[in-house]
Amino acid sequence: MMVLGDENGYVHAIPAIDTGEPRRADTQFHQGPVTAVDVAGYENEHLVISGGADGTVWTWMPDRYPLKEPVLARDRPSPPSRSPPPPTA
Repeated sequence: MMVLGDENGYVHAIPAIDTGEPRRADTQFHQGPVTAVDVAGYENEHLVISGGADGTVWTWMPDRYPLKEPVLARDRPSPPSRSPPPPTA
């Protein structure tokens, strides 16, 4: 299985072609870009883990319904602060 994340918050789980795995799964978990993905074998299935710029981490199995809440959430990063103007001479 190959797992990809995109800039719109979607995580795409694409099964291997020759193994007869379940169909492709595309789910929007994140509000903003996906910044990290991983996949691990778990009880003859795949466990997908994704993290996003929104501060959330989700786990899910592509052939099951996703969780209703992320497994980890932190406050969103604060917007960039503005630097004061340079002093005038």
